[in-house]
Amino acid sequence: MIKNLRKENRVLFDLSKCENFSDIRQLTDKQFRLLGLKSVAYIRPILTDEGESGYAICAADGSLLAVVEEVQEALAAILQNDMIPVSVQ
Repeated sequence: MIKNLRKENRVLFDLSKCENFSDIRQLTDKQFRLLGLKSVAYIRPILTDEGESGYAICAADGSLLAVVEEVQEALAAILQNDMIPVSVQ
């Protein structure tokens, strides 16, 4: 079961007001946190409130977008939403 949180995240992060980045070397802290927010997602293993294992799909800034049961579901959800899955070390 996929729990979609993207709509709730739009309330917290108004992406329509994101600034354009003209020089990546001159980014403010706010601009750096927003970099990739619309297009990058990562997956991390979690334990749900019920104690079951699952996978969290997170935006570039770490905000939770969805929770799924299998890592393959997470990758598929990211790609279906035209986002790029990235590896976070």
